[in-house]
Amino acid sequence: MLTLISFLFFLNAGITAQEICPAENIAVLGGDEQNIVMWDEPLNPFTILLTIEVVTDTWQGETSWDLVDMSTGELVASIAQGDLTEANTSYTWDFDIPHGTYSFTIYDSFGDGIYAPGGFALYLDGEAIFSNIGDGWGPQVTEETIEFNTNEGRFAVTNNSFVDPIPLDKGSNYDLGWQEGMALTGPILVESGSFNVSRDVPVECGTFTHYVVYSGDGTQLVTTTELEYTHENLTNGTEYCYYVTVVYDEGTSDPTENSCGTPADWVAEAPTNLMSFPGDEEMVLVWQAPGGGGGGTQGDVIENPFVVTGLPFEVTGTTDGFNDDYDEICPFSGSTSNDVVY
Repeated sequence: MLTLISFLFFLNAGITAQEICPAENIAVLGGDEQNIVMWDEPLNPFTILLTIEVVTDTWQGETSWDLVDMSTGELVASIAQGDLTEANTSYTWDFDIPHGTYSFTIYDSFGDGIYAPGGFALYLDGEAIFSNIGDGWGPQVTEETIEFNTNEGRFAVTNNSFVDPIPLDKGSNYDLGWQEGMALTGPILVESGSFNVSRDVPVECGTFTHYVVYSGDGTQLVTTTELEYTHENLTNGTEYCYYVTVVYDEGTSDPTENSCGTPADWVAEAPTNLMSFPGDEEMVLVWQAPGGGGGGTQGDVIENPFVVTGLPFEVTGTTDGFNDDYDEICPFSGSTSNDVVY
């Protein structure tokens, strides 16, 4: 009997320890004589709620989709062409999925997507990570895929389209034989980004009380219920490291990994690409924010273009490292090459 009781005690202790979840994604941002330590709430150690929503147009029978676990290749869920029977209707499906990387692909059998104001959206724990409802997707897109990672909070959207325009107007009856021999572009990246699912500490983790922030040598710095801490009165140029634990009524979590930051003197970065244009008794000055504008590689997106410094204008270079961002806005039939923005 004593052996059985001991066994049950250790079994129960193992379950409890598994459910005491650590904080996630610790990071340190260095400032002037200070470091800002940031982290995310613990994740549900088991699953996260994925909601798929599709709003149909008047050709609802053309739509199908599938959801695949990219780590295993397993088909998690799907619907077939013809399963959606109501036009201009919102359909939703809920799935509790383990954390990981997934691929959601929506298909249109005719090859022209879903007309506005229809579309589709994905939600994690009720927060939208991607949506084109209201805008639709198309106009000659046969499929659109979203790959997303629930742990890292990132996603990428690609679509596959016909190279040439669809050669007929859609009527109430049509034959898909026209698709034979129609070339496809292959997957083209149309959007990527990140998401942050705001959440309470999951009840599966235990009864939350507070976080504890430590320096890398194990010195306790602060207890807090917030998700960041500013460590002040530091020496610029010296690296400081930190880790965080989560305290529950049931016990204390494992620490996060160490994350380090180095405070430094703050130097204001100057604006760029200053240009002047003479007017009638005036001069017009135009400039861009530090770094050239809207972030990323200069010349890759409209928000951060190369600047035409005068006319005539001539420049040489390569499009290696740029993306094919703007075919949908400025279409050239069959274009799959990278573009540059001026």
